[in-house]
Amino acid sequence: MDKSIYDLAHNLTEKYFNDCMMSVMGAKVVDNCMYVKGGDNGFPHTRAHVKVDLTTNEIVEHYGARDCPVLVTEETYE
Repeated sequence: MDKSIYDLAHNLTEKYFNDCMMSVMGAKVVDNCMYVKGGDNGFPHTRAHVKVDLTTNEIVEHYGARDCPVLVTEETYE
């Protein structure tokens, strides 16, 4: 786990996922974007992804559980 990516993912998206009643579960940096996975562990569980532009630190895209173009593994920050 990369602690700096973990911290950045939480700082940039935690409020968004908290508002959706989810928590940050993993992140992956590709080029100049960070893809962050969020979810809850209810039954049935919910998963979602956001894309963050790292030049502006803004969320620029939202994805559902299965339509994110990047595989983000839970509990992995790379």
